[in-house]
Amino acid sequence: MPCAIIDVNRGRAPIRTIIGSIAVSVGIIAAGSFASWYLAVSKSLDLDDADLVSSIIAIAASVGALVSATFVIFSYLQTNRAFIEAQRPQLLILLDNKYEHETNLPVSFIHYHNITQNKFDDLKIIVEVTINGEKHSLDHLFRSSMTMIGQDRRQRKFKPYDELANVGVDMPAQESLGNKIELDITYEYIFYRKLDRVHAQKYEWDGKSKRWEIC
Repeated sequence: MPCAIIDVNRGRAPIRTIIGSIAVSVGIIAAGSFASWYLAVSKSLDLDDADLVSSIIAIAASVGALVSATFVIFSYLQTNRAFIEAQRPQLLILLDNKYEHETNLPVSFIHYHNITQNKFDDLKIIVEVTINGEKHSLDHLFRSSMTMIGQDRRQRKFKPYDELANVGVDMPAQESLGNKIELDITYEYIFYRKLDRVHAQKYEWDGKSKRWEIC
């Protein structure tokens, strides 16, 4: 069963945050070590042993506090990110094939299901058919902007021959020529005022069985 493929770049942000936190911590420790070394070797400061030890202890305590603060901030960012991601909706899309009883012509159903409890705002389902590199949009199958509450299930029925004929494609002729016919489904939605685009699935038309098969 095809399911939505989440953008892989989304998982890279926590890694960058971890690396940044480690880099900051290393920088703080290095600065503290340098300051301690400078106090120990500098003759211009003219510190006695007691003052030198007190200064090094103060630097070490400051470094420890800064490192702790860095990881506290990191933990906060991770918690905040997890909270935001928990509110992200996700769509499960499945294309089903059937046939008319009277004519035995193919009929396709696009089933789409919000599998979370979160609401979609400005959801747009993009359907595109590609034949020999030429793209044809079937976006008219869906409203340009939809709202879907959590666990909402819907379906859209369409006849491949008729819909492709409406956009200037003679599907039987393409079948007889043996041309590859591909159907690609993507969806877009607004999440925290940003547009997110998710590729759902790609299908290829089987001219013999008159049905869409997963690529």
